[in-house]
Amino acid sequence: MIDGGRAAAAPRGRTPALAALLALALAGCGAGDQTDGADGGPTPEVVASATEPTEPTEEPTSVPTFSEPISDPDGATPTAGAPCQPSQLSAVAGVVDAATGYRQVDVTVTNTSDLACTLDGFAGVDATGVDGTDLDLVRTDGSWNDPADGTARTVELAPSAAAVVLVGWRGDQVGTWDGQQYRDELTGWLQVVPDGTSDGPGVGVAIDSPALPLDIVDGQEVVTSAWLRPDPARPPA
Repeated sequence: MIDGGRAAAAPRGRTPALAALLALALAGCGAGDQTDGADGGPTPEVVASATEPTEPTEEPTSVPTFSEPISDPDGATPTAGAPCQPSQLSAVAGVVDAATGYRQVDVTVTNTSDLACTLDGFAGVDATGVDGTDLDLVRTDGSWNDPADGTARTVELAPSAAAVVLVGWRGDQVGTWDGQQYRDELTGWLQVVPDGTSDGPGVGVAIDSPALPLDIVDGQEVVTSAWLRPDPARPPA
């Protein structure tokens, strides 16, 4: 690291250039001649500085935090009763339930706008790797723990109303830990796509930082349920 605020330490031995400069100064003093200044006093000596020029310090690089959800721009202007757009929704993930090799998380989507909108069929899902690479996932309808979640349905969200989608994947299919390269291939950001496609505008999901990165990698199968009403029996995340 370069310390731009500290002068370089003076060398123990004199360099030839510095020694010559001192010799000339001493020779001038030894001659006994001192030229008076304009006020009649001795002219002050000019001492050469041995301080090396400082170098500018590097600006710190901003590193995004995984917990910041990132949503896409709307695909259409929000209209009352029309399909929900990303700007109308917020999405928050609950605790990741890690069974033997299987992961599942409830994602609660809330209508934060003043207009009612609809969620239809199944949610799509998009993921971005820790290194910023878009991951290509294989989505399947349903959920492993409840076959009824495989039935498509339409949910109308009034302002402040919420719906839930279950997102599941196998965490034992990503290989073994292999340092930073392995970590970079995992999921740092997750989106749910209201229209159920793989390329529609997605809503960024807020995920608790300790759960990140998620062990979802490129080409992996991810299961999403139909849109569900929040279950009062399910404890809050």
